Amino acid sequence: MDSDTALGEIAGVEYLINGTYTKILGTYDTSTYAGANWYADIPIQAAGTQVSYQLFTRNESGDDYGYTGFNWNYTVIPTTVYVDDDFTSDTPGWDVTHFATIQNAITATAPGGTINVAAGTYNEIGQIVINKDLSIVGNGAATTIIKPTSNTGSSDDARGWFLVGTQVAPDVEFNLSGVTLDGAGYNIHTAIRSWGTGIIENNVITN
Repeated sequence: MDSDTALGEIAGVEYLINGTYTKILGTYDTSTYAGANWYADIPIQAAGTQVSYQLFTRNESGDDYGYTGFNWNYTVIPTTVYVDDDFTSDTPGWDVTHFATIQNAITATAPGGTINVAAGTYNEIGQIVINKDLSIVGNGAATTIIKPTSNTGSSDDARGWFLVGTQVAPDVEFNLSGVTLDGAGYNIHTAIRSWGTGIIENNVITN
């Protein structure tokens, strides 16, 4: 955090998690984080937790000067999520770390995250766009089946059922394993159209 502290002042952070306010004092340090002169570590929270925090200062006697006007709000984004076509809204972690469709899981997962897909058949709507580093790991090509619900386009990036990155933003790493991509019943021009990198292994691509 960057604060305009005067001589003798101490910067700190107050954070709100699950209705509880906690204040922690920062450590003066100009080298750990570029552009910051204080830092304070907020405890790691579970995915889906909403965190609010704001910057405050104290004088040498330990009295609060008050808040500086700097405040932030964020929701912890999961790095590991699970997909199962048997999951419902009654499933613990529903719509945060547990999903019934791969599309929704992709949207919710942090860059660099992993989506674990259980055995089942997943009828995914539209083009599956991978616009961040991501791994999808199925239970095995014999049991984790992904199917489209429409034809792909016939030109440019619309041809890809899975689209990994774009020509103007190709820096995406996508890893896919343990699934079957079954295009039966639809015109699929290209199963995976990729501008990025990654490992595609132990899959079946058919129809």
